Amino acid sequence: MTPTTNKPWQGYTLDEMRYMRARNTAQVAAERIKLARQWSELRTGNPVTRSWRTMRDVFSTIGYANSAIMAWQLGKRVLGLVRTIRGK
Repeated sequence: MTPTTNKPWQGYTLDEMRYMRARNTAQVAAERIKLARQWSELRTGNPVTRSWRTMRDVFSTIGYANSAIMAWQLGKRVLGLVRTIRGK
């Protein structure tokens, strides 16, 4: 049943399916363009800014809790490395 009528849902119309297909095709094309642009920026960009942008993208996909856990573990490893280098 649809929320506005008491008739059972008959499925999508042909126009609705065409619209959804066109929308999906446009989204895929936009993502391809975006991916190509990011790839070219990655190949030609400054190594320092390129790595920070990559780090930002990685951390944006990871949740805050996981980021905090990763930062804690990285901090412990760096502290252990510093202690080893200092000889303590």
